[in-house]
Amino acid sequence: MEESEVDSNISHHISDFVDHKKTDKAVTEDDAYTIVKGKRVSKRTVKGWLLCAELSNGSTEWIELNIAKDASPIKAARYAVANKIADEPAFRWWVPYFVHKQDRIIGAVNEERANKRKMKSSDSNYQSPMMCGGHYRLTMKRVRLTGVRP
Repeated sequence: MEESEVDSNISHHISDFVDHKKTDKAVTEDDAYTIVKGKRVSKRTVKGWLLCAELSNGSTEWIELNIAKDASPIKAARYAVANKIADEPAFRWWVPYFVHKQDRIIGAVNEERANKRKMKSSDSNYQSPMMCGGHYRLTMKRVRLTGVRP
């Protein structure tokens, strides 16, 4: 299976994360920081980590952390905290954000679903903000001032 197929299939089917592996390519504590303009800055990388995802059909699959993080960031962050790996360099820079913002993210997604249902019934030209590069913005194809459709 190609990586693009994995991305599209896994994003909708991850039930939970059940295990993790750290490979020899993972960034160590000694290499976790670099010096930029005299300041110590953490490296933002997720190399060397695999998460075992339990899929909705009951099977499990090992996926790279970058794919898991993109497909289901809140579940991946919760798993990292629960398994005490959130302090590892590959998790340290992004897990706190998703743990802190998870209620807002879930609320925004739920609100988007509700709006989508309302708009679908009233306007056939509605485009979901989720389909606009993942940004929450509303785009309508209708020109409201003139009442003319493009």
